[in-house]
Amino acid sequence: MTSQNDKNTIDHDASASIQIVCDLHEELASALNSLGGKDPDHSGQNFLFYFSSFINRCVDAYVLLRKAGRIDAAKILIRPTIEAMIRIESVRAKPELTYRLCVNDRVQHRKWLRPIAEAHGEGDKYDRDKAVEWDNFTKKYAADYPTHPLLDKEIDLRCAAEAAGLERYYDTHYRLYSKFTHAALGALIDYYNDLEHADNRSMSLCAFSAVQALISLGASAPNIETLHKRMNAERDSQIVR
Repeated sequence: MTSQNDKNTIDHDASASIQIVCDLHEELASALNSLGGKDPDHSGQNFLFYFSSFINRCVDAYVLLRKAGRIDAAKILIRPTIEAMIRIESVRAKPELTYRLCVNDRVQHRKWLRPIAEAHGEGDKYDRDKAVEWDNFTKKYAADYPTHPLLDKEIDLRCAAEAAGLERYYDTHYRLYSKFTHAALGALIDYYNDLEHADNRSMSLCAFSAVQALISLGASAPNIETLHKRMNAERDSQIVR
């Protein structure tokens, strides 16, 4: 068994890679701030902005936990961050998927929230309010993207990953870090500790994706190319070892 002290020790290599995560987080936060006061032109821009903002919050918390030596807790943040990155990249590759990803959220929200409303005797009100909300969104989306098909059908995350060319990443890293989020036995008994080198790299990739999405919205990120080179150099150094 691995002692808590061993698990919470950050070696030299991890210190170097976490610094890249920290620097990417600063670039991401700065890119978000640079968009302050600018209204999105289209609903799809809102989609990219909000998921990039979500990644920023996750990376922020991840860095705080890693620096505090709370490595186990930090791992729980990686899976949702990767999910947000997959959504961003799928929409950047195929913007028409934005609507279907929004359908996903609508369907899932109804599964979770309507029973609560119904328990309070407000099921019908929930249906009416959400129908109006969705109708307004659909009309705005159709006006923003008249060539996009409004397909009221969910799309699973792996299909979204395929659209972005990330199916292999989904089948490896996303599935791996789902073990921590869902408290799988392997995660609880440290079975995956030998893959810890992937933690910082995964968060770096997600932060980089978010910055790239914000740049497409007009954000300023003057250091992103230098940071990308550092990411690649750190990855190559691990491969050589």
